[in-house]
Amino acid sequence: MKALDQNMVNTLCEALWEATAQGNVEFFVSVLQMVPELIWHQNEKGSTLFMHAIEFRQPKIFSLIHGFGSKQAMATETDNSGNNMLHVAGLLAPSNQLNRIQGAALQMQREL
Repeated sequence: MKALDQNMVNTLCEALWEATAQGNVEFFVSVLQMVPELIWHQNEKGSTLFMHAIEFRQPKIFSLIHGFGSKQAMATETDNSGNNMLHVAGLLAPSNQLNRIQGAALQMQREL
């Protein structure tokens, strides 16, 4: 495969971030199989794709961490604010996900 130009890399990264937020596992895997180094891409805030998966509560995408890259390196990555994966997991889920679940106890169960 020939080298990708910067515009193509930017487009793929943008698509990966959206696929991560939406939980599109098939697209996520397909792109990373073609260009595995994109797994280390960070956005302007310094967040990784796996932090993004945690933020948007996408367990299937997050579970792919076992298949890509170094687990230790991924777990110790921090964003520009000094937050790691555990900090991101402790944040409240996006409101669109919380609104799908009725009742505080069920929301807490889903969060756990």
